Amino acid sequence: MSSMKRNLAKKIVFLLLITTCSVLPYVAVAQTPPPAMDYVMLQPLPNTTTAGSKAVDINKYLPGIFQLAIGLSGALAVIMIIMGGLKYMTSDAISSKKAGADQIRNAVYGLLLALGAYMILYTINPRLVSQQGTTIVQPIEYSPDAWSKFRKGTPVTQPPVTRPKNR
Repeated sequence: MSSMKRNLAKKIVFLLLITTCSVLPYVAVAQTPPPAMDYVMLQPLPNTTTAGSKAVDINKYLPGIFQLAIGLSGALAVIMIIMGGLKYMTSDAISSKKAGADQIRNAVYGLLLALGAYMILYTINPRLVSQQGTTIVQPIEYSPDAWSKFRKGTPVTQPPVTRPKNR
């Protein structure tokens, strides 16, 4: 019986420890203003920096990475099509011709996959793939006035919820 109590006590202590470790960082972060969102790269991607500095904003950097990946996949697909075409033209054996045709077909499938990903993201939101970028991460504005209102218990007003009437 005492071993069961001991095991239960160990489980409770373990759960309290995990809960404390997971909640404590958020309490510590809530006391300080958020850090700046910019990061200085050693060599940034083109069109992803702010004017006059090497600071990178994630809202411009992620679309830049995506555009670079689409461009590289297109270039690699063209190279693979050329290599498959050369393999197809220079071989006399049927199996080598089939391997060249398969390489061309797979390169076209990869290109269609990359362009399909671009089209899907463009359909969802054109700013996801544009040079302007989109607001993926919004910086939190720190205001001591807002914090003091929160600590005083000022109620947050919200519009009333209207529900449709059942007929």
